[in-house]
Amino acid sequence: MNAPQISFAEPLVVREPCALGPSKRHMPGPLGAICAYLDALFGVHARGSSVGQELRAGLVTWVTMSYIVVVNPMILSAPDADGSSPISFHAACRATCLSAAVA
Repeated sequence: MNAPQISFAEPLVVREPCALGPSKRHMPGPLGAICAYLDALFGVHARGSSVGQELRAGLVTWVTMSYIVVVNPMILSAPDADGSSPISFHAACRATCLSAAVA
């Protein structure tokens, strides 16, 4: 059985390291210099990504971890049916932060 041929409307485009959106214009001024420095330092373009994409990924990771650091202790320290809490909020927060740092 032959696999179906997949056809894409647009050809594969190599991302520019310091491009603004789909037009692939380079960033002007100091922001472009910072972008070029980060690309040279970490080799972002060589790995098939862009500095903007990596910054967005970092922001999403930070927001997710911030959410987890608050919500997980709330879940762990929720009172039982008798009203007692199995673990204090502060202890659960410390444990969550420590386990996130180790992982």
